[in-house]
Amino acid sequence: MSSARTSNGFGLNPLSFCEIEAWARLSGVEPTPWEICLLKRLDMVTLANHRSNTADRDGEPEFEAAADDIVGVRAVLSDLKARAKAKFGKA
Repeated sequence: MSSARTSNGFGLNPLSFCEIEAWARLSGVEPTPWEICLLKRLDMVTLANHRSNTADRDGEPEFEAAADDIVGVRAVLSDLKARAKAKFGKA
């Protein structure tokens, strides 16, 4: 699926649910909701690894997430909260 990944000019985009759905339909696979969640989480790790290998990105969030990726959004918010606590000493 990553070979069909799009870019926004600033970096790689996460795999969308539409791309996962198209892959599943074309390959004849019916992933469970748990497997889809796992694919999205693995994609977050893949993107984070790609970013760390391509440039020095100090100060940027560790995670990125599409607005419809609830697990990813929670990870981003958790990361921001930890950064705020480290910088300002409060949550």
